[in-house]
Amino acid sequence: MAFLTLFTRHMLSRPASFAALLASLDAQTCQDFEHFVVVDPTGQGFGWANRQMALHQHEINGDYVLQCDDDLVLEPNAVAELQAAVQATHPDIVVYRVDHRELGILPDATVWGKQFLYSHIGGEDMAIRREVWARHLPAYDCDVYEGDWRYMSQLAAGGYAIHWLDKLLVRCQRIGHGGGE
Repeated sequence: MAFLTLFTRHMLSRPASFAALLASLDAQTCQDFEHFVVVDPTGQGFGWANRQMALHQHEINGDYVLQCDDDLVLEPNAVAELQAAVQATHPDIVVYRVDHRELGILPDATVWGKQFLYSHIGGEDMAIRREVWARHLPAYDCDVYEGDWRYMSQLAAGGYAIHWLDKLLVRCQRIGHGGGE
């Protein structure tokens, strides 16, 4: 069993971004992860891709899950930092810093250590214990972009143990602001 499953939603319209993500995974200092990719060959978008996580949840083996869109890159020490944080604190959710380009480093200081729901972050900003991740996957069962919001709302209301890891672990290559992929 792997420590972490990186669950990537891949839109075929972004081959260069996906290649950069794969290169960042190859560069990890800790390789205790598996990479599960869901490919959207017809441009159905993230509503479809999000539902695929629920359909394929029984195929993953990681203790924790990081939802990783195909336009992200991980810092070389991301998996190692997450694993060290989990071993030290055993949380349900690890929230860490992500460079969201023009939006800045998020979560920002106004919400850091307090709450993540209204902080402009998504699944790429946290690693979630697999059982917790799976419990809330039905929130993604919709054809609209709001699946991310519904999922995050349920996590925030769940009373889960959260470890706030004050390290930059992920960088976004582009910001879509909810637009079409």
